[in-house]
Amino acid sequence: MQTAWSKRSAVALVSIGWMVACGESFSSTGAASDGGADAAFEAGGPRFCDTVSGAVLCDDFDDRASGLDAWSTTVSGGGSIAIDGTDSFSAPHSLLARASSEQNAVVSYTLKPTQKIIVDVSIKVEKLAVGANTLVRFASLTTTDLEAVRLDFIKVAGGTYELRASVLNVVKQTVSLEKLAALESGWHRITWTTAGSSDSTTSEVKLDGETLGALKFADVPDGMKNGLRFHLGVVVPAGENVAEVRYDNVNVSLQ
Repeated sequence: MQTAWSKRSAVALVSIGWMVACGESFSSTGAASDGGADAAFEAGGPRFCDTVSGAVLCDDFDDRASGLDAWSTTVSGGGSIAIDGTDSFSAPHSLLARASSEQNAVVSYTLKPTQKIIVDVSIKVEKLAVGANTLVRFASLTTTDLEAVRLDFIKVAGGTYELRASVLNVVKQTVSLEKLAALESGWHRITWTTAGSSDSTTSEVKLDGETLGALKFADVPDGMKNGLRFHLGVVVPAGENVAEVRYDNVNVSLQ
């Protein structure tokens, strides 16, 4: 049985991870509505992570005292990732990652071996411009053994969003997620479920509760082997690329 982790009560962990947005309300158009969450906060109600149970990681980025202590942070080439108060799914703060050509701005969290990982997170894309013949990553799940296996959320040249599975930098499977373009028009919730069987791994993506696609590949069986590492933020290769992405109300559970 996993114990819920809350930044309000935990000692700082120097580790790495991902997150979930559970119990959020959505408008009739499918876009996330933050009115209920914001109103509760402003009225002195509970924070998002105060309402979550059964998570191994929950972060609503509203505890400025501990900041990003629970995460491992990687920034290079002038990129930036920090808690920001100019926009959020649930007030007052969100996590904002910014980078351009040959820059990275990522937080990550290490998860123990498991058979199933469920990640929910509210995401809003401020900018994600991708140059010709390139791509930008904005969320990833990797194995801890030299990142031999990767699952990446990416946007590629031409504006297409995808989930991509790679083994030792060789692409094994790709599923197109065209409806993720909605992230560019406001806050939305992604639910990402990855499960390993005795001989394969399956990863499914939902946007605001609607299944967009899934992929299956013959790697990382047996309870996800030695553990996994979850990454939020932007990884930007050389080229005419600009990335600015917000994250809020992260919740990760293991089964």
